[in-house]
Amino acid sequence: MLFAMRGQTKVACGIAAGAAIGLFSLWSLIGMVLTLTGPGKERGRILMAVLAFVKLPILGVAIYYATASRYISPMAMLAGVALVPAVITLKVVGYEYFVTKKSPMGDDACRNRASLSG
Repeated sequence: MLFAMRGQTKVACGIAAGAAIGLFSLWSLIGMVLTLTGPGKERGRILMAVLAFVKLPILGVAIYYATASRYISPMAMLAGVALVPAVITLKVVGYEYFVTKKSPMGDDACRNRASLSG
């Protein structure tokens, strides 16, 4: 929205299209893993590979039309696609750093008498 308000609609549309492609890729991966894996689903791995290969032409067509459009900046679209894994990585790193602070003594279950006495 910031780019659109500044008058750079090509960049704004590129980031939006790239983020939509990245989110579609993430959504389809999560859906495949949750529905096709688990106990008693031996054929799930093969079906997941087939669906992943079917997903590639869909992504290819979307990327082709997005880069061929004169309303979308291809570099901004690349940034939008990279935005999804970058945000996920930063959220995980932030959670690990700020929420799960480790005690210098370690877990209660791992302490022994020597570490408690001195």
